[in-house]
Amino acid sequence: MKGLKPYILTLLPFIFTGIVFTSSCIKRKNNVIAITPALLERFSYKPGSYWIMRDSITGRIDSFYITSSVSNNISLRAGLEVQNVVAQMQQLSADKADTSRWEFRYVKNQLSLNVLSKTYPGVYYPCGYMLYPLTISHPTFQLNAYYYADVNESNIVDDSTRKYNNSLFLNEANGLIKMRLNHPSDSQKHFVWELLRKNIVL
Repeated sequence: MKGLKPYILTLLPFIFTGIVFTSSCIKRKNNVIAITPALLERFSYKPGSYWIMRDSITGRIDSFYITSSVSNNISLRAGLEVQNVVAQMQQLSADKADTSRWEFRYVKNQLSLNVLSKTYPGVYYPCGYMLYPLTISHPTFQLNAYYYADVNESNIVDDSTRKYNNSLFLNEANGLIKMRLNHPSDSQKHFVWELLRKNIVL
């Protein structure tokens, strides 16, 4: 053992350096703020999901269907990331004359809707579920001749003006059952989309 002491003493600096390097690598590993599990379980729509909806103002019937769902992490600052899920949705009119691309984005406990289209040019409508302060819960909600249980109403406003009265109505079993959207720059383009039929894939 006495003969090994010089070798051990020689190796100690390398061992210590290895421990410090390993611990520093562990410290640099990013922490990820995950999406609230209940939000993903209830409302993270996958391709195959669609809603056929009628505008109660004009009578127009359009389809809204999920085309893709992508999950990644976004870096907030060194060592901290947030989980981000984006579901792309396409709107298609019955005569195929007007199509729009929409996005559902899920971050933390929040669901937001981004509309990218000629009708809604680059408008971002934040809405939420669970802890979001603008969310209203309806134990029972009537839509035309149908009654839905446990409907989540999320009030949404245009970021630039914050004055338009818009809402999404979501139900766990049916997803989108109603959307009230006012165009932020054209008072003639108001829509109240109401569910006719749907298919949900989670």
